[in-house]
Amino acid sequence: MQVMHGYHHVDGDIPLKHMTLVPKYKDIAELRFIKDDWAPHYSDLAQLTLEAAKDNERVVLSHATDKNDQRDHVIKKLIEGGASEGKFQLFNSQLIQEVCT
Repeated sequence: MQVMHGYHHVDGDIPLKHMTLVPKYKDIAELRFIKDDWAPHYSDLAQLTLEAAKDNERVVLSHATDKNDQRDHVIKKLIEGGASEGKFQLFNSQLIQEVCT
């Protein structure tokens, strides 16, 4: 994303990819998958995005969210963290699976 389009990329899977290295991410993963509490995971993604925006003019967060509540939570946390509503966009890409019979 940086080389081709000039965006700093925030990988939405960072908490999962680093859960064996960062105790906070281990706790977040346990909450998400054992207690079905996804809010800390998505709050952290918003925080990582806001931190990236401090040093980069253009930032993209990529993550697959399958529930509107999760996307709304990220948007809410971005706004609470100081992002202007007109300064970010949400793109929803859906995977359509065709079943051949």
